[in-house]
Amino acid sequence: MQTFHRTVSKFRETTIRILLLLALMPAVPIILKAQTAIPPSFAAPAGSINTSESGFLVRVHQLPGGVQRDPRHDIETVELQLAGELKDGDGVPYENEADFTDTSYQLNQEDAFIVVDVINFSDATDPFLDTIGNEGNFTPDDKYPGIPGFGNGENLNDDFAMEILTFLDLKAGLNRIGVNSNEGFRFTIGVGTNTKDAFAVQPDGAVFGAARGGGNTEWELEVEQAGIYPIRLIHWDGGGLAAIEFYSMTDQERILINDSSNANAIKA
Repeated sequence: MQTFHRTVSKFRETTIRILLLLALMPAVPIILKAQTAIPPSFAAPAGSINTSESGFLVRVHQLPGGVQRDPRHDIETVELQLAGELKDGDGVPYENEADFTDTSYQLNQEDAFIVVDVINFSDATDPFLDTIGNEGNFTPDDKYPGIPGFGNGENLNDDFAMEILTFLDLKAGLNRIGVNSNEGFRFTIGVGTNTKDAFAVQPDGAVFGAARGGGNTEWELEVEQAGIYPIRLIHWDGGGLAAIEFYSMTDQERILINDSSNANAIKA
């Protein structure tokens, strides 16, 4: 009987020590990666893309002052806003209050901003206060194209939606992609030369459809054949600060996509 009590006592002591050690260990964020196979049929035909030009086309829509997207983080509602089809109670589409006079970026004939380098935006970068944002994994940040806008009451940074279009030069095999966002985003791969193809695929894990104060979401693409693939990234903000970074991962190093200073960066 005494041997039994000593054994139980020793077991309890060991268990308590293990629990104490676990409590003292620093919390490690767990990022779940999902993998999606990308077939060669999704690649743009050879010679169909002008690879001498790089960067992204960015379309922005901001709701008028006092109007909140409802629901704020519903992807279908965000898509309606981007299409200019989100309507008021009288059935009239809301005006786009984004600032298309923003001289930080060039504007093409379809009112899309041309971003020639990377996607690393934050509205903590305030052109009126001459401040530089430091959100996410990569700092300093660039200002959002067209934001602050003209229309959202006292805070000109809220309730905007953004569409980012480009082509990615993906290697055969495993490609790790990620987005750091405040707040939501969705990533899809189109077909051929159409970044918004009706058969576009959302890779497993390539979406975050809720409010958050900034965080990484990462996923894996198993690309069957090296090539240039059309992609679409939508992003939206509700209230408060907003930020987005678009990056890849190589040996656990995060690298902004299209970063010309890093030889390992995926080209866009």
